[in-house]
Amino acid sequence: MAALREWATVGGDLDEDRLAQGYVWRSDGPPSDWSLPVATAIDGELTLVWDGVTAAAGAVRGARSEPDLPEDAMAEVRGALERLYERASEVFDDDSIENAPWDRDDDADEGGSVGASLRASLVASLSASALQRAVAGREWTPPAAWFAAPDGSQTELVSPEGRVSGYVARWEDIDGEPMVHAGYAANGDVQRVPRGGSYGYFHQANVVLTLDDGSQVHPGLLTTDIGHGNASAPADAQAAHYDNPRAAAAAVIVGEDDTGIWMSGAVLPDVMEDSARLTRLRMMPVSGHWLTTRLGRPAELIAVTAVPHPGFPQRTATDSYELAASIAAAAGFHAMLVPEGALERIEGKLDALLAILSQDPGEETPEDAAPVEEFPEGVDAELVHAALAVLESGDLKAAMTLPSGVELPKCLSILADFLEGRGSSSQQSRAAAVKAAQDICKSPETVNSTVRARACRLVHEVKAKGGR
Repeated sequence: MAALREWATVGGDLDEDRLAQGYVWRSDGPPSDWSLPVATAIDGELTLVWDGVTAAAGAVRGARSEPDLPEDAMAEVRGALERLYERASEVFDDDSIENAPWDRDDDADEGGSVGASLRASLVASLSASALQRAVAGREWTPPAAWFAAPDGSQTELVSPEGRVSGYVARWEDIDGEPMVHAGYAANGDVQRVPRGGSYGYFHQANVVLTLDDGSQVHPGLLTTDIGHGNASAPADAQAAHYDNPRAAAAAVIVGEDDTGIWMSGAVLPDVMEDSARLTRLRMMPVSGHWLTTRLGRPAELIAVTAVPHPGFPQRTATDSYELAASIAAAAGFHAMLVPEGALERIEGKLDALLAILSQDPGEETPEDAAPVEEFPEGVDAELVHAALAVLESGDLKAAMTLPSGVELPKCLSILADFLEGRGSSSQQSRAAAVKAAQDICKSPETVNSTVRARACRLVHEVKAKGGR
């Protein structure tokens, strides 16, 4: 209750009348004798915390030791809590919380569905206040065209001009498999991109942004420099995480299409004037923050923030990236950025490449020159190497097998076809592909955590297909 006490302290003295506004019951004694706190102070304003209301109702019902109140005060306390439940029902248009727990026929857990709904609303409303403060007092009318759904013409999420156009998360990874959360996949838990939300918790009804053509939108907020929010934290902690005007980076709208959850909008004027901050924003992908607002309903997106490593990976299909020609020329050589693990693959091909480059144009390639091997598209090179190592060792006994006629996950099916094309039997190829995924998933030495997460996902899918 430190935040509430700080809010109630005026001129260095604690104002007990002000402090009492955060409690259901105030005794004649000091604050330490008061009971049932239900509010805290956030951004200088007294804010009702739904978890506090449900905890107070639980105490009155005897969920733990009953509060030490005079017998004639209990009816007054119940009445106060009943009014809070009625008010919450009106504000959130939810009849399930119209009555306090002791007036219901069921024992519904208001800390679950309803509590999540109010927590999400609290976080969303405070994110809105941060956005309002960020654009207040500015004549800013960004281009209306920037708030249209992405059409693929912009290849970078944030352009140098400040246009935001891209995806918060995609439904599928580049191998065609459903996108899964990397933070959970390593433990065998498949968390897919939430789909079908209303996005009403992200778009702020009390924030209106006028665009250059006179049209208006209710934008949400893209934040930066604050990292991921903790979805399991208390409501006030979640709110405080996003209620930071210095974190506001762009006004955006979001939606869904066949590719995923898209995001379009414009970088805020003050961020455009801060070259260091704009550079950080442009160099980072984004990550969504979802909350379950009602049981049995899709999780709702409540925030989007720029982070170095999003939970839903946003990777490319290529292994290496050539620097811009102007940069390479300035450096005096042809430069290439090589991802981790690629050097080992390149070393095995250098002799063959040098032999080809040293030939005269009219000279035929020697028959004994080693061909440059091409790996199947859409399969991690680490997975291919692991499968080849399994075949070379002959260690297929521990590989999971699927009943005849049951298809492997797409990525492993591509890998098995590749191995079969190199001379292995169909059964050996399938087993080696699965064993390679098992080995990478279990190996603590796998450097690339994203590759390991995808391998664990494939193992999980094989188990599901095999009924295990």
